[in-house]
Amino acid sequence: MIKSGMSMNSWDNWHQTYKNEVDDPSTFPAGPGCPECVHIHWRWSKLAVKKPDHNYYGNGLARIPLGSNQDVEIAVAKYKLNEDHPLDFHTLLNNESLIGRDLIFWYSATGHKSQDRFFTHGGFFSANGDEQNSVDMSVTADPITNPLVAVGDIIELTYHVNNLGGVDATNPGVIDMIPDGMILTRASSDSGQTIFVDHGDNTVDCLFGGFFAAGHEETIHLFLKATVSGQKTNTTGTIPSESSSDPNPANNQVTDSITVE
Repeated sequence: MIKSGMSMNSWDNWHQTYKNEVDDPSTFPAGPGCPECVHIHWRWSKLAVKKPDHNYYGNGLARIPLGSNQDVEIAVAKYKLNEDHPLDFHTLLNNESLIGRDLIFWYSATGHKSQDRFFTHGGFFSANGDEQNSVDMSVTADPITNPLVAVGDIIELTYHVNNLGGVDATNPGVIDMIPDGMILTRASSDSGQTIFVDHGDNTVDCLFGGFFAAGHEETIHLFLKATVSGQKTNTTGTIPSESSSDPNPANNQVTDSITVE
């Protein structure tokens, strides 16, 4: 399904129905596909999601977490006694019919970093969201004091992370994509509680851990050293809460432009 963080354009959604086939989404009259189904989605159809924040749902592509290079496989097998927890689920796949059978759904993610995140996925109708009963993680950036620097200079980037939703977030954070030609020299947060994980591949996770309360704000500071001249773009995006979908993706990412002479 996913290889090295790239969509392979094969099956990446699961629909389970009592009918003989799955109904596709319709445009006239507008409606979702298979409304009676159990839905698990990693990719949202362009027909299924018609919102101003459409690009948040991948614009028809799999929603791969920012900076992830993991491999992901999904599979469905018929349940058999003493066969539900093999060392390798591939041994269960033999093209047998699954109609009317008890099923086991397999999700296998293989990470290539010391730490990574699962894909954002969930039930079909979670796409509509509910701001009062959901997490709304946002990130904003302070203006850079001097976006024009020389090789060897250190520049400070300051970000404010807020939960604007009505419920607490579980294990959220932000991931920073450091541009080529810059390296992280130091990171800190105003609370002193943020955990910073430098993956060594130009990605840095800023993890808040536990619960991030509704209305709470955390300020983080990243100090980058310029090593190569040129135009640089630093991208910072939120790591989703594990407990709730985010109905307002427009505030989930921010970029900074830096010129290194």
